[in-house]
Amino acid sequence: MFALVLALASGCGDDTEHSGPGGRTPDLSDAYAYLPESPYAADLVGCVDARAAPSSCTIATLPPISRRDSEPDVAAIMEHVVVSHDWMGERFEAILEEVPEDLRRVLGGVTAVVIDDDVRPSFYWSLTGAIYIDPRHLWLTPEEEATIGDEQDYRSGFGSDLSFILFSSYLDEGAPAFAGSAGPNRALEDRIPAVAALLFHEGAHANDFLPPVAVATLRSGETFLETIERLESSRLSRSLAASSPLRSELWEGLAEVLYRGEEATASQRGLTAEDVGRAFEPDGGSDPYAYSSQQEDFAMLFEETMMKYHFDFDRRVGFATASGDEVTSCADYEIGWGSLNRIAAAPVAPRARRVAELVLGDPLDDFFSALPGTSLLTPGQNLCIEASSPPASALRWM
Repeated sequence: MFALVLALASGCGDDTEHSGPGGRTPDLSDAYAYLPESPYAADLVGCVDARAAPSSCTIATLPPISRRDSEPDVAAIMEHVVVSHDWMGERFEAILEEVPEDLRRVLGGVTAVVIDDDVRPSFYWSLTGAIYIDPRHLWLTPEEEATIGDEQDYRSGFGSDLSFILFSSYLDEGAPAFAGSAGPNRALEDRIPAVAALLFHEGAHANDFLPPVAVATLRSGETFLETIERLESSRLSRSLAASSPLRSELWEGLAEVLYRGEEATASQRGLTAEDVGRAFEPDGGSDPYAYSSQQEDFAMLFEETMMKYHFDFDRRVGFATASGDEVTSCADYEIGWGSLNRIAAAPVAPRARRVAELVLGDPLDDFFSALPGTSLLTPGQNLCIEASSPPASALRWM
């Protein structure tokens, strides 16, 4: 999952304001409403396909899911699903049946869920109020995988000239939480927490732009874009940034390189894994991605909190350096700095608690009070010792 929030300018003048991640808008020409009997079936695709009609639909035409039901069930969510292949809708519905109930409530903030073979990476789009899911997270069989395009993530080379890499993953009792495939097939039970993490993240974006308390103020004749522009000062991430901002200028600059493709400066290229870890540790971000925008800071805090709260998954994050000229496995990287359960760290926990309160209406006091403290990984160890999974690149793991 890599969530990309596209905060659009109010003028909506030229086409660049309507482009998707990296300037590439998904081609939804083969998409359709998964449920033909949905009351929104006739308008769903038109409302989420900016290539066909680069403008928002009105709230009356395609309202957020929670406008009709503040506690939406699976059936209510599925009325808002767009797919390019039936198996995508079937899989998504099966996963929704198994995820925590409050995740379904969080999804109430979206107007639609789009699962299409041309979506890469996953993202939330403030133009449409919809979340767009890369189906690579859903397939179980080779036949399903074969229906998905092989387009590469547009950020694949970002930060390649830096002297360190980022690594991040969820662990379940010390082992990778999202089991890899032992053969050509994947198991549904392994997909449930992986997709839950993605949805908690994207759902956080939706609730950020359209806070739960604002649903009652929706105006039927407004477009979704007009609505979020009217509510711009009420965004939840703004509240977090105002009360508890991130402060590392070094990481603000690195985020431009790692997540926006800016060319690294000579001083940035000279930074070691230890250097960037020392700058990261005392600040309030749970993940380096937090420095790409206040929206991603907000969503990362919520995602990590919910994955610990519901699944008891530990999240490791850190920075490593290649130990030689040839890199073939996780054994070829040495940890410069890393931590486990960053949301328990003193600079981070109050911010994570605040995000939970803003989205759920509950600061999860008992959970945070009982949360084990964060722990630092051992510098100099290779990544395989710390966890038995290969390192992630600078991109998020989904």
